[in-house]
Amino acid sequence: MGAPIATTTQIAAGTALVMSAKACAGIFWQRLGLRVEFNMWSDSYWSANTYGFRAEEHVALSVPRPSALNIVTGLPSS
Repeated sequence: MGAPIATTTQIAAGTALVMSAKACAGIFWQRLGLRVEFNMWSDSYWSANTYGFRAEEHVALSVPRPSALNIVTGLPSS
C-alpha cells in the first residue's frame, strides 16, 4: 500500500524481509553512484566491430537495529 519494494536474487523465493525505516531498521549507503563506462579500445573490438559497456553502482545496507526487521516466509512466488 504505497510502501517501497526492492527485489533481489539474494533471498529465497517466497520470502520477504520487512523493515521499518522509521524505527531505524536499516541504513542504505551509496558509496558510488551509478556509473556507465564505454570502451571501444579493446584488443578484439576493432576486428570484431563491437563495443563494450559496463554499468555499476556500489551500495550497501547496514542494520543497526535488528529488532526492527521481520522475515516473512511462505509467500506465493511466480
